[in-house]
Amino acid sequence: MSKRLSNYLTLDEVSELLGVETFDKWDDFYIENCDNYCQCSEELQNQGKCECGYEQGREDLFNRYTNAVDVLAESLLKEHGLKLVDTKKNWRKKLVPIVSWKDAANHIRMTINGYGMFEFKSVKEFMDSGPYTAYTVVLEHLHWMKKWYLVYGGFTARYQLERRMRY
Repeated sequence: MSKRLSNYLTLDEVSELLGVETFDKWDDFYIENCDNYCQCSEELQNQGKCECGYEQGREDLFNRYTNAVDVLAESLLKEHGLKLVDTKKNWRKKLVPIVSWKDAANHIRMTINGYGMFEFKSVKEFMDSGPYTAYTVVLEHLHWMKKWYLVYGGFTARYQLERRMRY
């Protein structure tokens, strides 16, 4: 069966596709290194009644993280003929093709071919390997996108995210 039956993605799923740590890792980093981290009870923190500035610092960190993931995802997805569209739900995005699902499948096919574990001579051959539709072949093989940096060069998404989170 399909690994991913939906083209709706959460922040953690996009982070995973990029090959970067989820926000939880950065939240732990913030707690360990925060100058204004306080010992307010979790109940006070959840109610926003803690006066040490922890909530604002954490919110700033989350905003920095989501902005960085947005920028990195936009760049990597564009290389694969895809983009994310906002939905009304809290950081849940819809993955859509820029041109068509078949075009996106071709871009992912080229990344897979460049990585060298498999080689598909055409999108038809790629789709026949399932068998898949253009839509399902893209969703089943999204995880290959993070190999794009190894194929075409440049800094990995993980490196770029770490850099953005520190500055």
